[in-house]
Amino acid sequence: MKKRIVSGVVITIITVPLCLIGSLAFKIFCFLLGSFCLKEIFLLKEHHKRIPIGMEFISLLNFFLILFLDNEVLLWNLKEFVILTLSLLLPSLFYKKDYEAHDAIYLSTMVLIFGIVFRTLTFVRNRGLWYLIYLGCIPIFTDIFAMLFGNFMGKHKLIPRISPGKTIEGSVGGSVVATLLATLVYFYFIHEAALVPVLGMTLCLSVVSQFSDLIFSKIKRENGIKDFGNLIPGHGGVLDRMDSLMLVTLTYLVFLEFI
Repeated sequence: MKKRIVSGVVITIITVPLCLIGSLAFKIFCFLLGSFCLKEIFLLKEHHKRIPIGMEFISLLNFFLILFLDNEVLLWNLKEFVILTLSLLLPSLFYKKDYEAHDAIYLSTMVLIFGIVFRTLTFVRNRGLWYLIYLGCIPIFTDIFAMLFGNFMGKHKLIPRISPGKTIEGSVGGSVVATLLATLVYFYFIHEAALVPVLGMTLCLSVVSQFSDLIFSKIKRENGIKDFGNLIPGHGGVLDRMDSLMLVTLTYLVFLEFI
């Protein structure tokens, strides 16, 4: 518990100033976070063989390009996605058994997902600090109140084969309270949309955050591990701390066009 608290304080001391500063400093911070997440994915033995160091480098280079290219290039120019796929798929022709086509497809998918996730976070921060805070609040509030409702009222297991501790009561209670609190944050500090659309968006993102957590829990179970890494004492790896935010960030892209 002491390690967890100390690590939490250190994370806060590092993260808060970078979020406040924004701009290039925040983008570099996102690149480092994403690189650690990719490294943790590289090490999952059950999903693929050991990834050759050269392909790890190419994966990180693609991730860097997605993160630092212009917004319009990232979101709308499919040529960049073609380059990503080819740069990871074609080398599989020249490796014998160390790097095969399914490894390339796996890497392409993860680099693309993480690239869009962290690029979207930089886009949201550039839009305004409170947009980033609003987005980050949703999985945090959902996790906290799902745990509280689950501890005090939970009787029916949600998906026990993946996450035995999660309950339907906790899931519902967590999303309801998180939706109300995050919507209050939105209207108090941003207030640029009607109430009903924001409530609907927030509820959807809260539900998605729970699915995101469950998906990464399933990945860990399939690989027989408790945590993705041990970089953060008491917390596990970087991906263990960001798993709930991954699909939330991707889903938020859908709502950007409407809200």
